[in-house]
Amino acid sequence: MRRVWAWLAVLAMLALMGAGEALARSVALVIGNSVYRHAPPLDNPLNDARDVAASLKRLGFDVTILADADYTAMRRGLAAFQAKAAGADVALLYYAGHGVGVDGQSWLVPVDAKLARQEAVELEAISLRQALSAVGGARRLRLVVLDACRDDPFSRRMRAMRGSRRIARGLARIEPAGDTMVWYAAKDGSTASDGDGRNSPFSAAFLKHIERPGLELGKLFREIVGDVRDATKGDQIPWAYGTRGRDDFFFKRAAAAPPPPKTAAPSALERDRVAFELAMSIEDPKSRAAALRAFLKRYPRSSLRRSAESALKTAMKSVAMAPTKPAAAETSSRFEARLRAAGKKGAKECAACP
Repeated sequence: MRRVWAWLAVLAMLALMGAGEALARSVALVIGNSVYRHAPPLDNPLNDARDVAASLKRLGFDVTILADADYTAMRRGLAAFQAKAAGADVALLYYAGHGVGVDGQSWLVPVDAKLARQEAVELEAISLRQALSAVGGARRLRLVVLDACRDDPFSRRMRAMRGSRRIARGLARIEPAGDTMVWYAAKDGSTASDGDGRNSPFSAAFLKHIERPGLELGKLFREIVGDVRDATKGDQIPWAYGTRGRDDFFFKRAAAAPPPPKTAAPSALERDRVAFELAMSIEDPKSRAAALRAFLKRYPRSSLRRSAESALKTAMKSVAMAPTKPAAAETSSRFEARLRAAGKKGAKECAACP
């Protein structure tokens, strides 16, 4: 009984491994902020968030989604996700919406933020550090993805105030610690496009490649970079920050290759036919007779035995009637060598002969 339960456990583990790495206790928080109360709405973040959430669910993630989240909803959502991510293998946070860079720090902007003055950013926005803390408890991979570098009115408004704070164009550079990665839709100090279609260029590329089997994490990001660069004609370049260990990571492993088809052994009739035809192809009667004798010796129960005996008699008559001339005798060993040579040139049946 113990063996039965052990085998069931092994089979369950193999089933989980085959479905992809995301099934190994993976959690995700996806936030999409489109309808800002104090700024023009964005077209795509809600679409991006919903589509990314659906994709991650297909990959086996336990997904929480926040749509048009205000300051309170974002803080509570991050706190709940931090508890959920503690002890998980993989924790992923995906944010689409406005983001600002202030004094070298990056901030995610809730839909109710006014940011009427520079000092309000700490009170009305969510720092990237809080987002990193939310994924910090995962054991294997911690990934924060920010499609939040749009050229927003909040940064322009704060820059116009001519205060003492340094307001960046786009998000600020980040250096996360440990096995933590942060992906920006556009490099620090630059802005990203919201796009004209259903999804932003970055989210469209992310969705295109995230479910591709056998795409390692680093290769996945390079594919995203290539697609975004092509879609924006080089104006937008996604950027990755942080380092990972040497272990590869796949959101979806490649399907196991099917075993090669078994080559059916040649039938006895086909095997004998090839050997018989090889013997009959010898022009010199004496050598043909020697080859036929070798055939009869090797395949005494062949269905072609009578044909070989008849051909042998004909060859012997030709030998008796032919004038004496030097000719290389076809011994059994030479005939075996010719059979092996025929097998190497393409007569696979001969190569499989016993």
